[in-house]
Amino acid sequence: MGKFEVPENPEYTEDIRKFETTDPGHADLLNAVVQALVNNEAFLKKMAEHHIGDNKNPHGLTPENIGAPSNEYIADHFVPDYVSRSNGGTISSKGWYRIAQAKGGEYGASCVVSVKRSYNLPAPEYQKVQIVDSYHSNKIIPIVSFTGNDGRHLFTKIRKVHDSVNSISYIEIYQDVDTSPNGVMTTVTDALNVYVGKWEAIKPVATLETIEGVKVLATLDLPANFDSDYLAKKDGSNVNGTWSNLIAGKALKDGNGNSFENTYARKNWIYKGHIKYKGGEKVLDIGDYSELVFLIALSGEDSYTIIKTFNIPSDSLWDYTFGKDIKIDEDLSGIHISRRSNVITITNNYPNYYVGIYAR
Repeated sequence: MGKFEVPENPEYTEDIRKFETTDPGHADLLNAVVQALVNNEAFLKKMAEHHIGDNKNPHGLTPENIGAPSNEYIADHFVPDYVSRSNGGTISSKGWYRIAQAKGGEYGASCVVSVKRSYNLPAPEYQKVQIVDSYHSNKIIPIVSFTGNDGRHLFTKIRKVHDSVNSISYIEIYQDVDTSPNGVMTTVTDALNVYVGKWEAIKPVATLETIEGVKVLATLDLPANFDSDYLAKKDGSNVNGTWSNLIAGKALKDGNGNSFENTYARKNWIYKGHIKYKGGEKVLDIGDYSELVFLIALSGEDSYTIIKTFNIPSDSLWDYTFGKDIKIDEDLSGIHISRRSNVITITNNYPNYYVGIYAR
């Protein structure tokens, strides 16, 4: 029994004869039609085998065919090696780990580094810093530090070092506790450098705190859960956290820890007079001022050091005589102040103390 011939280089045809009711039932007629079908099957089989074997671009498509930028456009507008990424490494032990390297000298190596730690207790962690370099000056600036609801960070320090023996700079990160293996992905952007070629992200490699011939160029204690929301704004707003002694960019206390509000007269207050000499007495009409502050100060030749202040009550009838002041360890009973409606009377029996009233 014969078989249909399968040609080595088949050609596809759409010209296949249709049988008619008047056709003789002869084998030659039937075989001719079937042979055309066999040729088409052989052609499709050969094309499929070629498609499977050419996995790079089996259809011969160009970027323009799919609406993508041309190779020429990419060459003109995109910088090779601007980004370097490493994924698949793990960290499980306390210590320093190298996560990026740049071969060559130690200068011109500014970049941005982000480190993502996958979940294996505690929650995942993300750190992002900018490393800036200006010849002999190096600095690491925090950008973002974030972890889960437990707030537990494993990465607590990051640094840039230079191995002068092998002429390689490294970026190293410190994990402060032993854990189960956590996956680490490192991405370096703006990775091209002026002098040393480029930064290359690498899988974490354990290293030591100190190594002979390796110099630390910059280091940073990574902040916990930090982002730009924690920064004071240019207009002085958003002052909080470690800025608790500041408000709107101005200090609340002087260099000795004295509160400005309770120690110094305010700029918009109106000075109402003082008595400086022993046995002196002063009568002041305070008018309609709503807030009065009485102060006692040590008198100098050109200035006064305020040692005590307090608000005068709004009562129309009020008297007060001082006793021993613990702060200066002196008896101030020779100073007396009284109020009768809008009139304040002050008696001061000390030659070295200035007393007065500020009002607004």
